[in-house]
Amino acid sequence: MNNVLNQFKRFAILRTILFISLGVLLLANPQLVIKSFVYIVSGYLVVLAILNILKALKEHHSSWVSYDFITGCMYLLLGIIAFVFSKPLISFLPIVLGLLTVLNGLLHLGSGSTVKEVNPRYRISIISYSIILILAGCILIFNPSKVLFSY
Repeated sequence: MNNVLNQFKRFAILRTILFISLGVLLLANPQLVIKSFVYIVSGYLVVLAILNILKALKEHHSSWVSYDFITGCMYLLLGIIAFVFSKPLISFLPIVLGLLTVLNGLLHLGSGSTVKEVNPRYRISIISYSIILILAGCILIFNPSKVLFSY
């Protein structure tokens, strides 16, 4: 049990370092980070497509209609769409992130209301953190043009 907790702490520290560095990069050069994100996602989808198509070809099915082949074609199509239509997709990014942030805040608010039985000392901090998340998500949803710099 102690080993699991130590591993969880180590990954929490690693995630914290990763998110802080990503935040600093977003503040320093947001356009580069957003373009890199689009290229990484579309490249990842194309790599998945190639792997699935190769797997389908390796299995030598009697027909081309196999799960891996169809999945590979869909990944390839999504990768091309993500690359070609990156500007319209990026314009929806703050809204999607805002919805996810509000959802995360609501989930924390729910856990803050149940934590009073376990340790009432942490209840105020969890509830205030969830309110901050909900407010930040609402800002992202209702004012995305101020958040996302010109791309």
